[in-house]
Amino acid sequence: DTILTGVKGVFGPLIAEYVFAYLLPKVRGTKRLSDAQAENKWDSVEPDTLQGKEFVFIGTGSIGAHVANVARAFGMKTVGVSRSGVSLDGFDRMYPTDKLDQAIQTADFILLSVPETPASSRLIGKSTLAAVKPGATLINVGRGSTLDTSAVIDALEVGQLSLVILDVFDTEPLPADSPLWGTPGVILTPHIAAVSYPQIIAEKFLNNLVRYNFGDELVDVIDPLIGY
Repeated sequence: DTILTGVKGVFGPLIAEYVFAYLLPKVRGTKRLSDAQAENKWDSVEPDTLQGKEFVFIGTGSIGAHVANVARAFGMKTVGVSRSGVSLDGFDRMYPTDKLDQAIQTADFILLSVPETPASSRLIGKSTLAAVKPGATLINVGRGSTLDTSAVIDALEVGQLSLVILDVFDTEPLPADSPLWGTPGVILTPHIAAVSYPQIIAEKFLNNLVRYNFGDELVDVIDPLIGY
């Protein structure tokens, strides 16, 4: 009989900043250019571009939808994966979760932003990664339980993935003996992709408190059957 509400619609902009903070240096070659400058070297190699690249979003809630809109501003193709696969504004194509392998076959970039539920546990494992176009980039800002870490490391070693950006892990802080620390092609951040700013969270709570006191419908109500 307990009503539980969440905090939705506030993390999308922060996650978008995080995602493109890492994708833009990758495609524009900023490290290479910085190294060349330090050596007084004129490096005229043409950079890559995000335009025309395919970005697959596993999770099309407020976070995935916001990042997809930013991706579109860069001229990227956006593909969404959700439980239902129903068409959504902001996504060029949509797939249901049971068609995940098909959805990621042509992906250049993949963003995981799904909650931790029994259905999402180890959603991305060996068989799924085998379906990815070689050289893809995988980003996880959802929950560590959605990834099979060993399968991700194997995919990097054989070139199935070229870059993996992880902000969430099964155990946090990430243990010092985790193989992820020393795996080439992995970028690790300590669960800071989106910070819960007190003033924003308090505003969301107070809005629902007013609604509750007046008997109005609450926003962001959690469905206990699906876990979010």
